[in-house]
Amino acid sequence: MPISDTLEVLTFLPGHRPAEFWEWAGPVFASRAAQRELGGPFTDDDRTSWAVAVDGGQVQGVASVRVEGSVALLDHAFVLPAFRGQGVHGALVDARLGLAVLAQARRVRVMANAHSFPRLVRLGFVGTGQRGGYTVMEADGVVLAGRLDLDDLPERSVH
Repeated sequence: MPISDTLEVLTFLPGHRPAEFWEWAGPVFASRAAQRELGGPFTDDDRTSWAVAVDGGQVQGVASVRVEGSVALLDHAFVLPAFRGQGVHGALVDARLGLAVLAQARRVRVMANAHSFPRLVRLGFVGTGQRGGYTVMEADGVVLAGRLDLDDLPERSVH
C-alpha cells in the first residue's frame, strides 16, 4: 500500500521536546507492546532527534536518530501494527537520514531486519555484521547525502 498523501513526518531536534511531541510520542513510548517488540524501553538524550509520522492527527509511528561524534545511529523505530506495510517506516527512515545529513554525520549505522534490508542496500548501505536477527549496516554520510533527494522527503516540520 502506498504512503498516504497526507502523511506528515515531524522532526524534533535534540533538546527540544514541546508538549506536542509528548502528546504524540508518549503513548507509543509507554506501550508495553512496543517495548516488548523493541526488546526494551525507548531512550532519549541530548544527542537524539525524533521523527513522528502523523496522518489526520493520528500517530502512525515514531523513530529516532542519535548522533555520537561523526556517526549517526538510526536507533529506535516503531510503526503501529495497523499502519505496517504502508510505507510509514520508509518515511521515518528518510526523515532520519535527512536529520543525519543535517548533523553532518560522516557514517550512518542501522540495524536492519529483512523488510528494511533491500531498501537500505539501494540507498548505499552495506552489511557489516549480525546482531541477533538483525543485519548491522553502514553507509558513508557524504555519499548518502548525495543520493538523498531531500526535496522528495515526506513533508516535515523541524521543531
